[in-house]
Amino acid sequence: MAVAFLEEKRYLRAQLSGTWNVDEFPSHVDLIAKECQERKQTLLLIDFASLIWNRVSTLDRYRMGQGAEQLAGKVARVAVLARTDQIDPGRFGERVARNRGINVKVFINLDEARHWLLDPEKKQGS
Repeated sequence: MAVAFLEEKRYLRAQLSGTWNVDEFPSHVDLIAKECQERKQTLLLIDFASLIWNRVSTLDRYRMGQGAEQLAGKVARVAVLARTDQIDPGRFGERVARNRGINVKVFINLDEARHWLLDPEKKQGS
C-alpha cells in the first residue's frame, strides 16, 4: 500500500493505492498527519477508491477507525472517498473514528466529498 499527496486549492488529498493492508494503515495515517501539519492543511480528503480491497472484517474496520485517532487535533475535517464495495453499510469504522474526536464522513462521490469538506456550515457527521 502506498500514499501519494495531491495538493488541492483548500485541502490536502491523500490517495492510497496498492493492496489494502490494515496493519499498514496506522503508519500511513501518521504520514498523512505529518504531511497535513507540514503543509498547514486542516482539511483532508483520504481517497481509498484506487485500493485493491479484499474482505475487511469488523475488527479491521475498528482498527481503521482507531488508527485515524492520530488525526485528532491536527485536522478539522476528514472526507473519505471510497467505492461502494469498500463501505460498511453500518459505517462502523466511521463511527469509531468519530468517537475518537475525528470529524469524518465517508462518500462514494468526489463532488459530494469536496462539498462537505469545504462547507463551513457542516457539523460533525452531517
